[in-house]
Amino acid sequence: PDTMSVTDGGTGKTATITLTNGMTSVQIASALTAAFTTAGLGLTATESGGQITLDQTLYGSSPNITVAYTAGATLSSTLPIAAGVYAGTDVAGTINAEAATGAGQSLVGTTGTSVAGLSLQYTGATLGAIGTTTISLGTGALLERMLDDMVTSATGVLSKREASLTSQNTTLTKRADDIDARLARRRASLTQQFVNMETAISRLQNQSSAVLATLNGLNGSSNR
Repeated sequence: PDTMSVTDGGTGKTATITLTNGMTSVQIASALTAAFTTAGLGLTATESGGQITLDQTLYGSSPNITVAYTAGATLSSTLPIAAGVYAGTDVAGTINAEAATGAGQSLVGTTGTSVAGLSLQYTGATLGAIGTTTISLGTGALLERMLDDMVTSATGVLSKREASLTSQNTTLTKRADDIDARLARRRASLTQQFVNMETAISRLQNQSSAVLATLNGLNGSSNR
């Protein structure tokens, strides 16, 4: 006989039923429902007008449904459900006209926008503008945003203050270095002037000694 296997992408579990000749769509739906319950799948099977519909209790593209057959006869080829993978659709849209990412029924504001992290759950099916949402930030959220404004790298208040102090420190350091350089040059100039003065005094002392020696010599000659 043919077998029909259905895998629930949400739970990762698989249920299998045996298909026999003469089974009606109602019987197949009933067998699937019993198998889903026994195996713990989050799926439902319903029948209407000879058609079988499989529904996933979870939402979105991730929790898909996989249908596969093992044909022992030809019954599976006549069933209204073809083998394959069936996935739902994630909610899509924007929040306050800004980008948002959908996952199942949840629409989450994209990072870098004013609605970043804001999560809305949409349970309807209408397209277009759905409505408005009023958000009141609590003390914790307000404090978090204030701290973000203060500590955010490059643009935060603290980062800007640090950059300003670093710039001032650099300016003052350069100014101190310039003053040290001028003092060093002044010290070298005064030292050289002192050396020149000492040299001049020494020269004058030598000249004075020579003059005195000459005068003493002249006085000695005149006394004789």
